[in-house]
Amino acid sequence: MKIGIVKERNRSKKKPQKLDLFLLHYLKSGRKKVRLKGMYLYERPRTEMQKIHNRDTNYECEQIISKARREQRLGYYDMEDYSKEPASIVDWCREYVKELDGKLKAQSIHPYNKVISHFQEFFGNAKTFADFTLKDAENFKQHMRSGTVNRYKRKYKTNTVNTYLNRLKLMIDEAMKRGNLTHKRMNVMFEVGQYKTKRRIQEYINLDEYKLLDENMCLCKPIARAFKFSLITGLRTSDLMELRWKDIVKDVKGWHIYVKMEKTGEPIRIALTDEHLALCGERGNDEEVVFDYSMSNEEYMYFYTWIHNTFGGKKRVKEANDGITFHSARASFITNMLMIGTPAVRVQKYVGHADLKTTLSYYRGSTEMQEEDMQFFMDNITAERNVLKAKQLLS
Repeated sequence: MKIGIVKERNRSKKKPQKLDLFLLHYLKSGRKKVRLKGMYLYERPRTEMQKIHNRDTNYECEQIISKARREQRLGYYDMEDYSKEPASIVDWCREYVKELDGKLKAQSIHPYNKVISHFQEFFGNAKTFADFTLKDAENFKQHMRSGTVNRYKRKYKTNTVNTYLNRLKLMIDEAMKRGNLTHKRMNVMFEVGQYKTKRRIQEYINLDEYKLLDENMCLCKPIARAFKFSLITGLRTSDLMELRWKDIVKDVKGWHIYVKMEKTGEPIRIALTDEHLALCGERGNDEEVVFDYSMSNEEYMYFYTWIHNTFGGKKRVKEANDGITFHSARASFITNMLMIGTPAVRVQKYVGHADLKTTLSYYRGSTEMQEEDMQFFMDNITAERNVLKAKQLLS
């Protein structure tokens, strides 16, 4: 594939006459012409300043061609659809989210829509995948951190910013899979990465502490029952709020429910024991929700007060304090499963995570079991050594 510079006379009637410059790629499917914005030559330079301008511009053109040829050697122009017109990021992403609507729950669609809106506010609709550069991505990342606010007019938390940046990265990945031309054939959002967050020791509820929870002591009993149910299933509050009696069914293996995961859209099977069914209470109509709560501010207050009173103030509550929130139940389920020795890949399936790293990131245990684990490890080494000695004596 050849690369060159093309000069075309500017249509403007203003004097002096100028030549617009284009970078031209000669492809098998035809020619791809890209205008070099802001670059031009004087057609008939007369003054010394015009001659200097032409000389400097020609030098810049040589540099651009050299860079383009280097990128060609690196394989940036090997895609068969290189001649495809670049799409607007905002327009493409909005259409993609429409495809996701119905496959994912509203809570999962929300961050996609929010990051598209922030992107549109920052760049407008004209920014395409082809001209969205690494510098643009860095500027947008900084804008999300310092130039955006939530509905309460407060800056987003770091984790929220990272979530939005991740959704944009996922959409660009999907756009690339569908043949959209991106700058230098890379996902620039992957290159800029996310903001690092401090490693925090977050609260969780272990198996002994679970036994202390009495839903009858909470002023909003449904939310307390739902929290305990989440502690022993790992379900999110959004899953529980949509759970209906018709979803609780029985087969040859026993009672169970199928829940479509919020983020992956894949259904997972959750086996139910007598403890689970007791928390559900008396069976209602098929379309009736099992846990009738709304997570309103009032119910949140009842929930936090219940947790505080149950543990005598020894556990932190609320997200701002790295304390117990409703979502802590999911993290507690994963942590407790791992603590009792359940293989991580099985726990990943139970909670419906697409990536094992996500499951492990929920682990909130410390090194409190290190002594027991180390002793068990050394006992096995000693046992193997004794077996080896016995075989040597017998041989």
